[in-house]
Order: sequence, then structure tokens, then C-alpha cells
Amino acid sequence: MLASMNLRIPALALVVSTALAAPSLAGPKIATVDVNKLFSSYEVTKEAQAKLDQQREALRNDPRLKVINETIEELKKLRSEIRDEDLPEASRENYFRTFQMKSHELRSLQRDTLQHLEDQKRELNLQMVARTKEILAEISGVVASVGKSAGYDLVLESGGSTSSQVPCLLYIRDATDITDLVLAELQEGLDAKKASSAKR
Repeated sequence: MLASMNLRIPALALVVSTALAAPSLAGPKIATVDVNKLFSSYEVTKEAQAKLDQQREALRNDPRLKVINETIEELKKLRSEIRDEDLPEASRENYFRTFQMKSHELRSLQRDTLQHLEDQKRELNLQMVARTKEILAEISGVVASVGKSAGYDLVLESGGSTSSQVPCLLYIRDATDITDLVLAELQEGLDAKKASSAKR
């Protein structure tokens, strides 16, 4: 699922470019942000996931799958007719020829349908990866903007994990979590875009 992907950001620290004229005696001002929470909570992610689910459901309901199942049932009936020794030999031969023709049609339909579905699934996966990158880029931009406007020197990602599933950030003293602030900023920007689109 789009919202359950293991998210990775380019670096542990999202560095906010607030160059200081001189080092602060109090030390750097540091904030943390949970990118996984931002990604899964963001309305744009939920909309993208809903669209992806609809597209996958459409693939599962491809009309060709219904035709395949109907053809399989038809072949079962034909096989029974062919084996029915009470029927005239000519009828059984006709059923056999029909069976052969339908079997060929089924194999061809199964091959074409499988190829089509695999191509569509591959395309959906590529779209999912691309959309995820776009959303993460947007989130990173807002994190940097919020961090800069609030005067933070560093914003550290608190929700990521290493390959061994150990949190990247185990402990930091006196850091402010700005996750909710960033999420509010993201939502505000989205609302503004929707309002602008509605006026057109």
C-alpha cells in the first residue's frame, strides 16, 4: 500500500539553511519531525491511496476474467458430454471438436489477459513510486520552510528506522517536535490550492 511503504528520506537530518553570523552560546536550535506520520496522515496521500485501491479493484474485476471463468465452466460441461456413452457417437464427436476449439480460445485468452494484467500492475507500481516521491518532496519542502521560519538550525527525522528496524533517532535533548505544525501547514496549502481551483 502507498501509505504503508517504508519511507526513506535522503538524510537523517533535514538541514534548515539558517546560517548564523556567529555560533550561539546556547547551542543549535533543534526540532524533530515524524515523516512517516506526516506521509500517512496527509490528505493527499489518502487520496492517492484511494485512487490506487480503485485502480487495483478495477483490475480484479476485469471483464475478461469473467469470460475465462465462464469458458472453464463450459469446458467442464463439454467434457461430461464427451464422456457420456449414452449419447450418439456423432454428438460426442461434435462436442469434442467444440471442446478443442474452446480450449484453444481459453489458452489464448488466459495468456493475453495475464499479460495485460501484469502490464497494468507494473504501471500502477511505477505510478505509486512516482507519486510517493512527489508527496515526500512536498513534505520535505514544507518541513524546511517551517523549520526556517521558526528559526531552527536542524530538523531531524524521528520516524525512520534502519535496515535492522532500529529507530534512526534514539534520543535527543531539548528538541521540539514540529510534526503537527508541518501537517497543519501542508493541509493549509492543500486547502488553498483547492479553493483556487474552485474559483476557475
